[in-house]
Parts: sequence; C-alpha cells; structure tokens
Amino acid sequence: MSGRVGPKPRHSSYVVYCARRSVTGQFYIGCYPKNTLPVGYRGSGIWPLLMSIVKVRLERHILLEVVGMKQARRLESTLIKQSSSDPLCMNANSPGVHSRKIPNLLLGLTKKQVQAARNSYMRLNVRTHTQST
Repeated sequence: MSGRVGPKPRHSSYVVYCARRSVTGQFYIGCYPKNTLPVGYRGSGIWPLLMSIVKVRLERHILLEVVGMKQARRLESTLIKQSSSDPLCMNANSPGVHSRKIPNLLLGLTKKQVQAARNSYMRLNVRTHTQST
C-alpha cells in the first residue's frame, strides 16, 4: 500500500534551481515544489521556453532545498537580483532587465532555430489572442 496516511504537511519542500546552457554559460534561476518537480523541467520563463522549442538542452542544478513557498520565492528573487547585471542571466522578471537581454535570448542559436522559435511564438500568440477575444 502506498500513499500518505495522516494530515497533509503544513509546509512542503521546495528547490531553488539553476538551469544552465553549458555551451554559452547562459542560466535561469527558478523554484519549484520538490515532490512534484518533473524530471525534464527547466523553468517557466521566456528563455527556458524558447530553449525547449528549439530543442536546446539545459542542465538543471539544484542550488538549495528550503521549506515553504515563501522562503523559496524570497531566495529565488534574491538570487535573480544578485545576477541581474550578468548578461548571461536569462531571467526577465527583474525591473528593466528584459529589454536589455532580448538579444542574448538568441545567443548561439542557428537561423533555423530562431525561425522555429519565432513560428512557435506566433502560433502561441495567435491562439492566445483568439481565445481572449
């Protein structure tokens, strides 16, 4: 018999991770609940999504395990802020960082990969726009 018996734990364990593209050194910092972390998960931001579209491999490294979502988000935010001036940091959620880093999102990709990413983005954008109107 498997499964948990008894009350659900009040705080769950979270991991703060770094997804890195070893060829370029680019990286993305994120956090996720440890018990539900998918094996191939590399992040939910623009850059990890772009890398998955063009089938570029990212290596995930667990930086730290913490208890509770608040603590994980706080640590993630601190690490992103500390890395925001690094041009290889691909997190776009720091104030003023995204527009500066757009050219870096495509670093090391072939023209074919960039076109595939553009086409996927356009299809996604059309579906989203159609669903919201």
